[in-house]
Amino acid sequence: MRTFTLLLALIALSIQLPAQTVYWSEDFGDGQGEWTINTSLCGDFTDAPIGTYQFMDGTYNGAAISGVEGSISFNTNTEYTARLTSATDTALVQARYTWDENTGSLTSNLSSETLTLGSSDYSNTGNTTNWISNLHVTQTTLDEWGRTALGLDSPTLTIAGSTATITSQDGLTVLNYERTSSCGEIWLWSHNGFVGNGLAAAPTARIMSPTASNGSMFINGDFYITNGTNNPTQPYPTYVSELISPMIDLTDVQDPVSFEYSQLVRVLNPAAGAPQDEALNPLRTSISFSTDGGNTWSVPTNANEGLNPNDNQVNNRRSFPAQGLQGQDSVRIKFTYAMDFYFWVLDDISIVSRPNYEMQVNRNFFAVAPNAITPISQVEPMYFLADIQNNGGRTTSGVALNLTITNDDTNEVIYDDTNVYGDLTSDSLAENVLFDSALDPANLIIGSYTGLYEVSLDSTDSDPSNNSIEWAFQVSETVFSKDFGMTRNITPGSDNSFIYGNCYYVPNGEGFYARHLTFGATTSTGVPLAGKFLSTFLYKWDGDVNEDGQANITEYGSPIAFNSYLFEASDDDDEVTIPVDLDGQGIALEDDSYYLVMLQYQDVDDENLFLLASDAIDYAAMSFATDSLDAPRYGSLLAVGEETDFSTVGFGRELVPVANLLIGNNPDLSGPAIVSTREPLLIDNVADIYPNPADENFKVDIQLPEVSNNVSVSLMSVDGKHIARQDLGTLQTGQANFNVSQLPAGKYLVKIKTEKGINVQPIVVTH
Repeated sequence: MRTFTLLLALIALSIQLPAQTVYWSEDFGDGQGEWTINTSLCGDFTDAPIGTYQFMDGTYNGAAISGVEGSISFNTNTEYTARLTSATDTALVQARYTWDENTGSLTSNLSSETLTLGSSDYSNTGNTTNWISNLHVTQTTLDEWGRTALGLDSPTLTIAGSTATITSQDGLTVLNYERTSSCGEIWLWSHNGFVGNGLAAAPTARIMSPTASNGSMFINGDFYITNGTNNPTQPYPTYVSELISPMIDLTDVQDPVSFEYSQLVRVLNPAAGAPQDEALNPLRTSISFSTDGGNTWSVPTNANEGLNPNDNQVNNRRSFPAQGLQGQDSVRIKFTYAMDFYFWVLDDISIVSRPNYEMQVNRNFFAVAPNAITPISQVEPMYFLADIQNNGGRTTSGVALNLTITNDDTNEVIYDDTNVYGDLTSDSLAENVLFDSALDPANLIIGSYTGLYEVSLDSTDSDPSNNSIEWAFQVSETVFSKDFGMTRNITPGSDNSFIYGNCYYVPNGEGFYARHLTFGATTSTGVPLAGKFLSTFLYKWDGDVNEDGQANITEYGSPIAFNSYLFEASDDDDEVTIPVDLDGQGIALEDDSYYLVMLQYQDVDDENLFLLASDAIDYAAMSFATDSLDAPRYGSLLAVGEETDFSTVGFGRELVPVANLLIGNNPDLSGPAIVSTREPLLIDNVADIYPNPADENFKVDIQLPEVSNNVSVSLMSVDGKHIARQDLGTLQTGQANFNVSQLPAGKYLVKIKTEKGINVQPIVVTH
């Protein structure tokens, strides 16, 4: 048993800030204290007596107990929390319990003989907190009925419907409770912020806050689900639980304030019913503020913007402005954990004076290209915007936002525009302001590009780390894609059957064909992927004609192409490419048309299928910008179960499936995707390829009729995918060498490209 001590330490920030005044702080050195917990979704903790029970009335030795408030919460299968308050008493315990359903015997691992009045104590075994007690009660209260209210000395627990009765061993104390929630308080106190007892967390996973050794609050879905010993199948049980501060009086604070906290966090999937931000994105970890004691709350803020699922745990200190709290006498703070797996640990929470000048580009709303990858034949004018915010305590002058887009290969800046805002007052949000100019598609060539939003101001910014945001896109020869590769997998939690896909806008469809689709899937641990069946559809969509945010069946009609795929074991977590249509022919595209690449899984064996997906790009601001110009572009679309209308929000605009469309101007899938529209070079005097067939290597001897610039030789698969390329520069004769020893045997294509045209010849690889 140990007594809490308060460790005084400087809070280490990632940046150097001016000296700040601390108006309020909480280091959890006195346990959970007056923080309250509201849990609305508690995974699979459903067995009695799981739940929260509020004290209604009771008797001691036949006399009524009056003027008392209290509760007992059975949080998990092993932890409970009990509290009581009166005019003179405040008590809280968090301990472990066992309950014998047959006898009603409730046994706590906290002995009443070890309790110390007037202080906070805890017991631990290594990293595990066994129990905590925080007792500011009279000895009389504890001797008479207090022990029973705190679940001590093995009372009898009787549950009947929505009521519970706790009776002391000697029968002198009888306490009646009403069940107010089927969930317990699954935020718990830890003496050191340790969460390494889960299955996925490292053994040393603990918060690194300055005062970690005197306690932290944590929620650990990993441990709740696995007990650290098993690997459950997906989808995992989900949790929604709020940790709410006591009342905070900031009446005497006149200047704008910032909100800070230390954390250890790792995230996975958001829970159904998770809080949503203004863009309706579900938030796994969020923060809200109230200025009326908790009656109303601000729109939730993402507590971990940019943190991707399954990223290694983040141990840091966060700081951002808390608007409108100054001068208020009834402030409360709410942290909400709303996801399935992993954890969130909090410590050293504070409200402090705000730096004078601090601008930021908001990571939750900046426009990107409509696709991660777009074919060169289908690029179109692009329009951009990004929200900026004044987090400083003073009006900031000379505020401007610049956007540049640079060709990564040539370092050429192909776009440069600036929005000038002038003066922005404290807490101002400059939002939804389009840049005047569009990106001219004539400036794009095949390659990679980087966009950079950057805010500037007249004064020195106290935190320049959030003044800029980089993002990327690519221009390809044949590929439409919303992603740069999978970052996670996804499946609905409410129904195993679904249809999920992406929307691609084709401005120049005439003369082009949809040729192939690329997708991927996996299953939950221990369930084989082999034998599962996925249907693929290509729809031509009229767009959201009725503006209901959905692709209705009356707008997309029957599929223009259909195929299916039977997965093999080797396909797990790999991308698969198949013809867009079962007949193996390209499907003619039309100008100015939306095309939906949809992947449908119909559950026939009560098992999930998880599609490969990416959450690396948020398309929300792009969708807003294009919609405001009456030329909407979309990300993903989703229908679950038997629904036939596809939601254009999908699982959230920051999440898209790997559902790519490969196009070309050749409907023959056995030939190259792109056939030159210019006069081809004569085969007889262009190149000699030998040996053909090739086993390990082959050579390409170039013999051009005249000197040509930018000569290149590419090795491609028959569906047009580039395997290798050699740039030979300016020449009339030359040679390229290719090693094919690691390629599967089969037919390939060699493309010789010059400024005057192209030539394609077959090469066969045999081993």
